[in-house]
Amino acid sequence: MSSYTIVIEQGKRNYSAFSPDVPGCIATGGTIDEALSTMRDALHEHLAALVADGEPLPEPRAVEEHFAEDPDLRELTIAHIPVAQVAPLALA
Repeated sequence: MSSYTIVIEQGKRNYSAFSPDVPGCIATGGTIDEALSTMRDALHEHLAALVADGEPLPEPRAVEEHFAEDPDLRELTIAHIPVAQVAPLALA
């Protein structure tokens, strides 16, 4: 199953999350779990908007590809969200 790589960074007062596969889609939360949860919701909304606009979904890439492009990502928290959890409209 394909999944989007999620990068979680700690800020002064919260955590922020983004996916290098889905530019412009970001989320925040008071904890890592909250940031991941809000990122799941943000991805769902972002991908649903792409589908509604007739745009293709971004292809998830392996975390190793992201590390090769940006070695600093190795120092951050990495999670994965399965495509099926955030893009049900596109998979139907």
